[in-house]
Amino acid sequence: MTNPARLNTNLTDRENTESKGRSTAPTPRIPMNQVPFDPEFTQGAANAIQVCLRVQPDEKVCIITDEATLEIAAAIVREIESVGAPYNTWVLEDLAERPLTDLPREILDDLETSQVSVFAVQAQRNELRSRMQMTE
Repeated sequence: MTNPARLNTNLTDRENTESKGRSTAPTPRIPMNQVPFDPEFTQGAANAIQVCLRVQPDEKVCIITDEATLEIAAAIVREIESVGAPYNTWVLEDLAERPLTDLPREILDDLETSQVSVFAVQAQRNELRSRMQMTE
């Protein structure tokens, strides 16, 4: 089954290296706010963004997700957009091979300038170090 979000992205260095001279076209990814999600996630996303985190329009949000939890991230993005807050989304598999040994630099840099972060990821064994880096 094709992932609905795989419609617009650039090749990562890993993908370029693994191609070993073969022609590889980028696998595109659609924007997270266009990823379809189960309506069952709507209430939970609203609770997380508006009640638990109390995201404000002037707070920048960093959303970290993975292929397994794209629908959850998409529901969260919809709620963040309803608040009017700026945000960035990151899909781990677009930046690094899993299980992660380190959190990708792009995400760490974004966390530095964000007031709120959401980690909607299905954790894998041996990724504790990368999750700890989010709080350092």
